[in-house]
Amino acid sequence: MFDQTAADRSETAPPGRLGHSAKSATPPTPQTEVESHLRRDERVEDRFELLRAAAFLLRAEHTHALVGEGVGGGDGAVFAREGKDGRKRPVRMAYCRWNVGGQGAPTARYASEYGRAFWSGLQTCGSASCPVCGPKIGERRKGEVLKFVEWAEGAGARLLFLTLTAPHRPYDHGGDLASFTASLAAAYKHARSGSKATRFRKRVGEVGWVRSFDYTHGRNGHHGHYHILAAVCSDVSNADFLDGVRSLWRLGCVKAGLLDPNDAKQMAAFEKIGVDVRSCDGGADGAARYLVKDEVAAEVARPDAKRKGLGAEGLLRIAAGLDVGPLSKDGRPLYSPARAGRLWLEFVAATFGQSRVQFQPGLKKRIGLDEKTDEEVADEEREASDLGVEFSVEGWRSLRGIDRSRARGGVLNVLAAARRGGGADEEVVAAVRAWLFALGWTGTARLAANRGWGS
Repeated sequence: MFDQTAADRSETAPPGRLGHSAKSATPPTPQTEVESHLRRDERVEDRFELLRAAAFLLRAEHTHALVGEGVGGGDGAVFAREGKDGRKRPVRMAYCRWNVGGQGAPTARYASEYGRAFWSGLQTCGSASCPVCGPKIGERRKGEVLKFVEWAEGAGARLLFLTLTAPHRPYDHGGDLASFTASLAAAYKHARSGSKATRFRKRVGEVGWVRSFDYTHGRNGHHGHYHILAAVCSDVSNADFLDGVRSLWRLGCVKAGLLDPNDAKQMAAFEKIGVDVRSCDGGADGAARYLVKDEVAAEVARPDAKRKGLGAEGLLRIAAGLDVGPLSKDGRPLYSPARAGRLWLEFVAATFGQSRVQFQPGLKKRIGLDEKTDEEVADEEREASDLGVEFSVEGWRSLRGIDRSRARGGVLNVLAAARRGGGADEEVVAAVRAWLFALGWTGTARLAANRGWGS
């Protein structure tokens, strides 16, 4: 479905620098003599295939066709930006790890210290929804949450894990996920505003919080909710804390139009599932891991998984043809690739430009963490490589032309496998060339002169 060649995506990128480095564990398994040395990981092996599918969906002409069926209001403006020449181009994710960046040539690198292969010299998008940037951003945020946990425990605070949700049926807010997420954010703001909220925070001794947005899709349509890790310095019981939060969240949802106080059935459901509070004693690392879920490990729904809904990446995997998705009782897929693609686009439209994890204002400074945007995290180069295979401009263009064979991820696979198999520098380069030539690649690649850095 997603047969994209170099001609499909021009080298003309949206205005502004997108970055230049990328980290990826190795997606596909090449059929070469080094295959036995591969360390396959199902959670990351399809990263570039998913990125290719995402780029296909985001391309303006395809998005317009899909938008016409109900995504984004019908004009595609969310997914395409107009350049100085008047032409509309897809958002940055469509160019991620596709166009050459501002520093250095496209280079596949391997860092023995970390056991990772990755690209440098390519543009990055810095989106938490990106199949390649997202996991990197998530891992960084997880580390920051762990710092918060250590800081809170050092201050003698208790950690409580909250889940805040609100009723959301298929046609609430016109079925528009963007409207629902905006209302959810308004409800949270209302819940934390006013004298009642101030008195509650003082009573429980709140010292800080971190919030993340989570998403699934199920039989009732889109479902977005918040996870919050709160640190409190008091002996308030979980039951008292739950009652206080539920009262505030109920008020916030009513003010935001998410909850009808005159609907007895809706109110009863809210009292049951609107707020959940759990202690994190002895499980801080688990709490942080859940707060910043790995996009692949926690949100992908397999056909046999007993889940009520699947996450954004699960939808993208179905759209890309990598998963069938959840099945009906008679064994039929509940989501067609076209439907899953439309739903994924709607998720991107609703969350575009938003950070998935947010710290309480001023909290990072108190902890001693740097304030870095998702884009800055995705663009960082922190890992020193000891081997690199540098591609010429013509070689990179040719590689993009055969990317339907998963060439970008395959190169990383071969590079890592050959290195782990004990290959010398030139032997590794030769293995990469041989694998590409077998796919019809025409270009040049050489041993990188510098060891370099990557992300």
